[in-house]
Amino acid sequence: MSEENNSAETKVQSQPKENSEKKSFLIGKKLLLSLAVILIIGIAFGLYGFNEMNTTGKVVLPGNNKNTSSGVPIELFVMSQCPYGTQAEDVVIPVINAFGDKVDFKLYFIASENENGFTSKHGLPEVNEDIRQACIQEKVSQKKFFDYLTCVNQDITIVENTWETCAEQSGINVSEITSCSTGKEGKALFSENIKRGQELAVGGSPTYYINNEKYTGGRDAQSLTRFLCSSIDVEVCSTLPPETEVNLFVVNDFACNECNADSIVLQLESLFPKLNLKKIDFTSAEGKEILDKFQAETVPFFYFDSSIEQHYNWENFKLYTEEVDGLHALNYTGTKFFNRTLKPNHIDLFVMSQCPFGTAAENNLKEVVEAIPDMTFNLYFIASEKEDGFVSKHGQVEVNEDIRQTCIVKYDRTKLLDYTACMNSDIANAEGNWKACAIKTGIDVPTIENCSTGEEGKQLFIDNIKEGNLLGIGSSPTFIVNGQILFRADSAEGIKQVFCSYNDLEGCDKTLSGTSSTNTASGSC
Repeated sequence: MSEENNSAETKVQSQPKENSEKKSFLIGKKLLLSLAVILIIGIAFGLYGFNEMNTTGKVVLPGNNKNTSSGVPIELFVMSQCPYGTQAEDVVIPVINAFGDKVDFKLYFIASENENGFTSKHGLPEVNEDIRQACIQEKVSQKKFFDYLTCVNQDITIVENTWETCAEQSGINVSEITSCSTGKEGKALFSENIKRGQELAVGGSPTYYINNEKYTGGRDAQSLTRFLCSSIDVEVCSTLPPETEVNLFVVNDFACNECNADSIVLQLESLFPKLNLKKIDFTSAEGKEILDKFQAETVPFFYFDSSIEQHYNWENFKLYTEEVDGLHALNYTGTKFFNRTLKPNHIDLFVMSQCPFGTAAENNLKEVVEAIPDMTFNLYFIASEKEDGFVSKHGQVEVNEDIRQTCIVKYDRTKLLDYTACMNSDIANAEGNWKACAIKTGIDVPTIENCSTGEEGKQLFIDNIKEGNLLGIGSSPTFIVNGQILFRADSAEGIKQVFCSYNDLEGCDKTLSGTSSTNTASGSC
């Protein structure tokens, strides 16, 4: 699971299926960095990830449901056809019912408006349902609205065919909602509704604000209830199980700046408030014993003792752990591959050749290499092999360009980054541009063409993608410095800062473009 972000994309995602297999925090991509884990840790409870809050005044819709209640305001931001959004609705409804008039609930939608109308991630069907729900929320009681949501959320992908039946079953006047949702009234309600999320820069479905503050705790009903009970006294609060202490151990390389585990510990504390933390040096006898016991390859490495089994969140959380001898390790790939051979003065870049964030990383790397000429580097591609060829996220065109660049690495690697800089100016037209870029950078076209279209290129590519697959890298771009330290950076200066923190070469004193912030890349494929 993961949050969904808004765009004009029209593909409707299927409902998530239950899975009893062990799960990893590396959701969607095989490898995520320490900072990225903030967005998904605790996913079993719906902790999907958030944007920075831009605090503004509260928008109040006109009509029957104005926020005049003295209850604690609870705002849920969703895309109506996002499966994670509907799950959040299903979870929050009984919680809201349990607190009654002590809370004031409002559902907001994540969409955008332009001169042609509205856009939302799952296309026009989602916009239509958003508007219907905005009308229903405005015109009927909260109970009827919740009954409607519970009904349509059973299969939100076919809501166009089911909404009328669900409305009737919930005691809602279908004609009234049709008139509202297809006319000016519905558009006005929806236009006003989506402003709240835009003011707060909400992009992830679902996102909660409770009492005008972003809520970052667990998203199961019990966690939400416990949070509300900290400020509201209702009968359900007396039924909550007691908070138990949980012991967390972090094995880490404390000299590794990129291995900082504080952000992950903070998120675990949101799930286990009474968290007792012990830090262990990965070179100590205790650290080595634990890493060997779990056959771990990276740090930071997180594990719990049996105390976690007594916590009320354990049944949900245990799917994200692996048990050995009564200890429970978090399924997480760390930042440092401590058993890999050290490669001084070296950097590896893992990309997809048509990923815009990957091409930006290649351009940034070119600037760093030019500033630090004694640095060595390798370029690896993120793809997989199948019986009849290769699979890469952006299709066969990307595979073809990956293979061409792999051939250039063999035959004229000193010109590789000049070539990629040329290609990256219009990477979408790689098939039509590659020969011109090869000629411009002095690369022999027949040599690369013969290599990339024959068995030689195929074998070179098989060897190339093994590295990323071996390490479980699925996010473009990903850097590894000195063969061990994994990081992300969205500027040449950021890449240089990390590289030079582990290597002392001529050129490290130069100031390059961009900022020195790392692990905050603007995006990835």
